[in-house]
Amino acid sequence: LGALTLLGLLRCAACIGREWSVGWFLGLFLVVVALSAPLLVHPNGYVVNGVGFQGILDHPQVLGVFLAPYVAGLLIVLVEGSTWRPPLLVAALVGSGFLVATGARTGGVAVAVGVGLAVGVGLLAQRSGWRLPRHRRRELAVAGVLVLWVLVATPYAQAAIQEYVVKDPGDETLSLAQTFAEGRGPLVAESWARFAESPLLGRGFGVSASPDGVDTVGGIPASATVESGFVLSGILEQTGLLGLVAFLALLAVALRPGARGHSLAAVALAAAAVATNVGEATLVSFGGTGLFIWLIVLWAVVLAPSPDPSMADGSSG
Repeated sequence: LGALTLLGLLRCAACIGREWSVGWFLGLFLVVVALSAPLLVHPNGYVVNGVGFQGILDHPQVLGVFLAPYVAGLLIVLVEGSTWRPPLLVAALVGSGFLVATGARTGGVAVAVGVGLAVGVGLLAQRSGWRLPRHRRRELAVAGVLVLWVLVATPYAQAAIQEYVVKDPGDETLSLAQTFAEGRGPLVAESWARFAESPLLGRGFGVSASPDGVDTVGGIPASATVESGFVLSGILEQTGLLGLVAFLALLAVALRPGARGHSLAAVALAAAAVATNVGEATLVSFGGTGLFIWLIVLWAVVLAPSPDPSMADGSSG
């Protein structure tokens, strides 16, 4: 039902007012951030594990996944805009700070993928009008130098980045391979082994959520696929190669308008939303966080037709 609802919204994306959509989504972002801010200095903001900031949501990972598309979109708007408007700059900085406070590496990877892909698309399509102004190139160069200086000259910043990347506040330093092995690695390995048992059709949607089979409520399958570790391995495990082909076709339909349009912010939003699945299988959890992720993808579809990607004018994102 969730998938059919989203497909219906995708078909009607052109009917959704762009100004209305920007107001709604940015309003949601501001409400979550504003209500979460007081909890930064209160124990209730760290209930789950005492370390990661969850704000008013129920888990640091959920807050990280929520923030990632917004941060990626705002950063691209700042890069593309003719001026760096203070409200957008503040929103991007606050969103980035909250994201680091969550400790959700999935969100950080999603931001990097969203921004990187949007910049890459812009560079490849310069003949279509996506050319970075000369003054903005200078500003970005200066900002990059300042960021590098802070990272090199400030031990606190280095420690914070290390703790965020490896989730190890102690003296032990873990490599990226060790970090993966202690994080989502085992889940991905389990999914791959189960996929090998039935590569064409998979084990059945939702079966991997329970080692003993499908979780049911009143006889109705109710297993979640969010903890598959990585959405592609989870889909291969549960629906096989045929399911993966169908899923990739669905993604192509949803992401194509952003890639073909003239809004780099739309590309960043959609790419970051999809990239949250490097650590979660949110795209196949339509009743949970995945519903928000799919709504962000549809928002990118709404924003894509315009040649002006700036969210600052109240008509795009």
